[in-house]
Parts: sequence; structure tokens; C-alpha cells
Amino acid sequence: ALKHMAVGEFLSDAVDAACGKAGLTPDECLLYHVMLYENSGGLWKGSPKGAIGPSQIMRKWIVAWQKNLTDDLSTENFWAEPGFDGRYDPIANIEMGARILKQEMKNFGRNRPDLAILAFNQGSGAARSFVRAWMDKHKVTANLAEMLEDTELSKKFMPSDNGGRGYLSKIIAMQEISTDPAKFGIEKRAVEELPIATNANGTVLYKWDEAFTPMHMPAGESLRKFATKHGMNLGQLLFLNRQIRNPDAKFSRQARLWILRQNAPVPHALAARMTQKVPN
Repeated sequence: ALKHMAVGEFLSDAVDAACGKAGLTPDECLLYHVMLYENSGGLWKGSPKGAIGPSQIMRKWIVAWQKNLTDDLSTENFWAEPGFDGRYDPIANIEMGARILKQEMKNFGRNRPDLAILAFNQGSGAARSFVRAWMDKHKVTANLAEMLEDTELSKKFMPSDNGGRGYLSKIIAMQEISTDPAKFGIEKRAVEELPIATNANGTVLYKWDEAFTPMHMPAGESLRKFATKHGMNLGQLLFLNRQIRNPDAKFSRQARLWILRQNAPVPHALAARMTQKVPN
């Protein structure tokens, strides 16, 4: 729970910026902040189903958005080639999540945020099928909590307890915990989930934009060559830029990289540990 909360605070300013780019209303942005408690407690963690990052983005969204852009917004780095997967860029991930939520709010209407969240988690197709089957069976409208009480239908269209039927319960529980951890027997303490770190009271030491700044790697250049050219630590670049799945791969387009800011408020001991083993 503390790691989930730390991720939410670490990315809070970046989430607000993503909401602005996607055109979410203040209420919708607040909803998105709450949804991001379902983030696996890390920036790059994945689910058993293959969802990645703070917004738990599935690979199909890269394919869908590259083939059929449904809005005029841009999400830098949200593309895939051999050796590159833009879902692992945390900022691209949350920007795409905001766009997906915007699309689902449009699909289901602003008066049905419950169904929009369900579609965000399960996909529009599964959510629509569930809603359609429920309406055909019950002939009345209801909120999602009531609809999910029909376990026969919910298990048919949403078999997972963590996703679908259990998704709303999980994020609402996390939101409740975040407002008063002590009420639930959770004692605040220092948390470390690199590159995130908190103090003893659970407050993050720095946020994303305070720690990292973007650079751009030209098309046709590998990360290994980029690191050598700029005198950078390749292990740290690999740690911070997991969208680069192969340090020797070259891509058809410019790639955004994240690097540690000069004079960033990151303790040296933590910065020194932000590194991955470099393959030969």
C-alpha cells in the first residue's frame, strides 16, 4: 500500500499535466489520480496479462493508436519496434492512460464514470458486452456495483477478481487507505522503490520532473552509441529508459530518453543504485 501511495505522489504533477493534454475535466482528472492507485506499486511493473506501467497499459493500445488515431493529441514515445516498447516510458504511459480514459468517458457518457473505469480495465469490447448482456437480462439501468452482483454475467465477461469484478474495489480501497493509513493499521515509514524514495512519514523526497529531464536520441542511433557520445552511464540509461529493450537496437524514429537532472534532489547513494547490468 505504501508503495502504491508513493508512486501516486511521485507522479502527481506529471498526471496533472497528462490530464491537461488529454482535456480531462478536474473531476475526471481526480478520477484518474484514484485509478492510478492500481499501478502495481512501481513505474515499470507488469501484470500477468501483460499490462505495463502506472496506467497498466496493454500492448494492444499501441497497435490501436498507431493504426487508428482517434484524437488529435500526441503522446511522445508511444510506439513499438523491435527493441523498443513505449509503454515503459512512465510519462508516455500516463499520457496514454489519460487519453484512454477520455475516450471511454466519451463512449459511455460522463454520467457513467463507473463503466468508463471498467472499460479502461477490461477493454471497451468486454465492457460493452457485459453491459449489453446485463441490460438484455434485467431490463433496467443500475450502477456498476449492482450490476456486478450478477456473478453469472460478471464471471462470464470478467473472470479475474483483480481485474474486472475486483478492479473498482481495489482502487477504492487504496484511495481509502491513502487518506488515513493509520485507520487501517498501516504505519507510515520510509519506502524505496527506485527511482522513488520517501522520508519516514511516507512523503516522497522528489517528484518525477524534479529528478529527470528529457533528451532525444536520433533515429538510427543505438543507446550504447548515444551513451558513449555523451559520456553517460549506459547502466543508468538502461535503468531509467526501459522502453529501450535492447541497447544496440536502432530505430526508425527519434526516441525520447530520460536522464537525471543536474543538481537533482536525489541523494547520491540512491542515484548510484539507479543502474542495470549492461549486456555485452
